[in-house]
Amino acid sequence: MTLDKNVEELFAEARSRAEKGNTGFEPFLRGAEKYAQKVNVNVSAEVAEIEEVGYKAAVPVCLAEARSRAEKGNTGFEPFLRGAEKYAQKVNVNVSAEVAEIEEVGYKAAVLVYLAEARKFAKRGKVSRTESALMKSALLTRSALMESAFVAPAFMESALDLASIYAQRIGQDISAEVAEIRASVQIKAL
Repeated sequence: MTLDKNVEELFAEARSRAEKGNTGFEPFLRGAEKYAQKVNVNVSAEVAEIEEVGYKAAVPVCLAEARSRAEKGNTGFEPFLRGAEKYAQKVNVNVSAEVAEIEEVGYKAAVLVYLAEARKFAKRGKVSRTESALMKSALLTRSALMESAFVAPAFMESALDLASIYAQRIGQDISAEVAEIRASVQIKAL
């Protein structure tokens, strides 16, 4: 079968990216399909073959990036895990054990990172009872918060909330640490 030059170029780029596990192959593949349709050529076999190669190669790439981020406590690992799951499903590969292990590592590390951030912000200063109540009730907009004198305690609360969310995902009780950090912020009388 003879393909249009545009289709061949798009397939070549799609294949090159797919072999590297770069999911950026998909737009090139879709482009090749559109051009092929215009010249009335069936390319479904080539598309299926490149997708198979690309999705299989993308799974370990996504898992490796997720692991790298997870080990640092960077919760940006989650989209890479979802990508690995999505691509693994497309090629019937089971990655549930790897995903669970990376989530465990990532959430444990994230808890430590956010508790450390909360401690750092807690050391920055005092907060009044009114300010504390406003932070907890979320009555301040982000822009008002950024202009306020009590940004650090608000960020402390955000960090504690995130630490608590990630701890909950792995069944970790950090209530004592959260209470200790909150208690370390002095409440001044009005």
